[in-house]
Amino acid sequence: MQSSTAKLPGCHNNRNNSVGVICECLASVWTRATDERRRQSVQQVPDALPWILHVWVQANATATAPPVNNILQPILRILRSWAKLKDSRIKNMMVQSGLVGRLQESLRDSQSDLNNVLAMLGLVKDLVFRASGPDKELLYRQLNQQILEQATEQSASLLAQEEVSAVLWNWAALETLGQVMAENYHAWKILEFLLSLPATNDSTPIHRNASSALGCIVAAWTVRPTSSPPELLTEQAWIPARLLQILVTESDVDWRRRCMRTIRCLSSCEWGRSFLWKHSESPEHFLNVLVQVLQSTDGGSDDTRIQACQTIASLLPGAGKHWASLGPYIESVLTQTIEGEESPDKLVLAASHTLYVSLEHSPWKRGNSCHTSSFFERIRSALEVNADDPLYHTGFSQLLLLLAHDGASDESNLVSPPVLTALTILLSALGPDYEPSRKDAMAILTLFLKKNGHKKRLAENEGLLTALVNFCLISNGSLKDEAKHIILRVVPEL
Repeated sequence: MQSSTAKLPGCHNNRNNSVGVICECLASVWTRATDERRRQSVQQVPDALPWILHVWVQANATATAPPVNNILQPILRILRSWAKLKDSRIKNMMVQSGLVGRLQESLRDSQSDLNNVLAMLGLVKDLVFRASGPDKELLYRQLNQQILEQATEQSASLLAQEEVSAVLWNWAALETLGQVMAENYHAWKILEFLLSLPATNDSTPIHRNASSALGCIVAAWTVRPTSSPPELLTEQAWIPARLLQILVTESDVDWRRRCMRTIRCLSSCEWGRSFLWKHSESPEHFLNVLVQVLQSTDGGSDDTRIQACQTIASLLPGAGKHWASLGPYIESVLTQTIEGEESPDKLVLAASHTLYVSLEHSPWKRGNSCHTSSFFERIRSALEVNADDPLYHTGFSQLLLLLAHDGASDESNLVSPPVLTALTILLSALGPDYEPSRKDAMAILTLFLKKNGHKKRLAENEGLLTALVNFCLISNGSLKDEAKHIILRVVPEL
């Protein structure tokens, strides 16, 4: 490649046609080659890139529009084929060359051909995707103004807006840039504009990309709860209302999931919770929307429902009187979710934790038959399948202990084979990650023994007794003493 590029003709007016043919041939070679061939041709890029940029400069300087397009269009196809390579060295080489300046100038030129503008936006998208952090930051500093302007140009097509939204998402995915973008007034206006576009099949990718960009910007300021977000972010009063509207009115599962993720991020920190409460239509409306999401059983909505559970768990302790009026209803929905035959284990775990948070802080009294045998059977089933995951142990043991303390469940269901089997699994797990759940299991058994009628049920469960004996053999300290005490109280019942 080195020898051939050295002999290529310069780009003068009387030679544009021949240069255009050469560019078209090179574009065909690079864009139609197999992935393996493109990877092998990476070594040619350092030699070819300077000439490609030289041709671009000379074409703009010496030719009229049609010949320029004949040259620029294949050049952009060549550059995009290189930018798509999964090789950070190539991306870095392209970013550090004069390419960024070429893009900046051409995107700023109001006379640029619309097809070329679309190709340049696509090139920026390909460069940003999987680029190194420093390269992403350089591209943002040099091009963010031109990229943002393209989204609202009168001639901007949905395809151009899709490319812009993808660039914004890839920039925001870098935490440092997400924080910087939170202070970019024009970025906020563009995101608001993109998320307000009418929902059609053609606008779906734009909505998804813009929602992800918004989520990444928010996440950049929620991962550090001690840091105060910029004032410009907290002034975006449209965010909560728009996200909730999307959850209520839109049918695209992926779009709704991304919006729910952003709400969950906001609910995970103090400033985010205040922001949500302040700019929602009303606290009651906000909580009702979350419950609607939780009750949705549309295909592919499980992750959205899990995030709704996590959001409710974060919001309830500070919801005050609004929670007091909706709490019993929310708890009934959570219970139904846990019992649901179609609920995956991860959703059962999330709903169990949220129910635990609600029960722990609730100001109301519950009846003695809130939870049926199917409720406890579902917990046992999920724990049994995920016996090697300490998150399931901790989540379920906390809820069962609270129910045992609370006395809200019918005791015949609480001291039942599913619950005793669950306690056996909790006691049988080894390792420091399971110590909190083993401690909870011991506390539950101690509460059961306070009533003489439960001793016989415990004694008749061979698996539970075996787990207690094994626990005594391998443990030390106070938990071992508790296990011995339980065994001594239960064995006489045999």
